[in-house]
Formats: sequence, C-alpha cells, structure tokens
Amino acid sequence: MAGKKDRYLRRPSQGRRRTRRISPALSFLLFVLAVAGTLSHVWIRVSVVRQQMRVVALQKEVERLRTDNEYLRVELRDLSGIQQLEAAAKSFGFIYPCPENIVRIVEKKHR
Repeated sequence: MAGKKDRYLRRPSQGRRRTRRISPALSFLLFVLAVAGTLSHVWIRVSVVRQQMRVVALQKEVERLRTDNEYLRVELRDLSGIQQLEAAAKSFGFIYPCPENIVRIVEKKHR
C-alpha cells in the first residue's frame, strides 16, 4: 500500500509534466507576423540603400556641375577682357580697318 499512497502524494515536479500546446491558429498568426516583419524590414533596408545610392549620384552630379561652372567662369574671365579679344583677333589675322573702309548705315525714321 505504500506504493499506492506514494502515487497520490507525488509532488507536481515528479509527475507527468503537462505541455502547453499552442493552437494552430495562433501558430499561423505568429508565422504570418514574423514573415510580415521580416519583409517590412527588408523593404525598409532596400529603400534606404536606394536613397543612399541616389544621394551619392546627386553628390557626384553637383561636383561635376561645380567643376563645369568654375571652368566656364575662367573661360568668361579670359574671353571678356579686351586685351584677350584683341590678341585672339590678331592670331586669326584680323586688322583694324582704315577709316575709308568703314561704312555707316543710317536708318531713316518713318513718321
């Protein structure tokens, strides 16, 4: 009888452990949430990478435009001086016209 009595006086840790089972609906819901979370994380990372690539491309374009702008400023400064203009004209073989070679055209005003 001692064996029978011991069976009823067992401590809960000594007996069969009951395992909790998660319902299939809850398992599916957790799976869907995990997949949705993973997909949203990947989508956000892809968006960030795309934006970073766009920023780098725009920075390169800004740098190129600044370089072009500086080049054009130097060209403008070089070509706008009268001395540079006269030197360029002489290099092409231009000469100053004689006063008798100058033709003036006067337009009559109609009233």
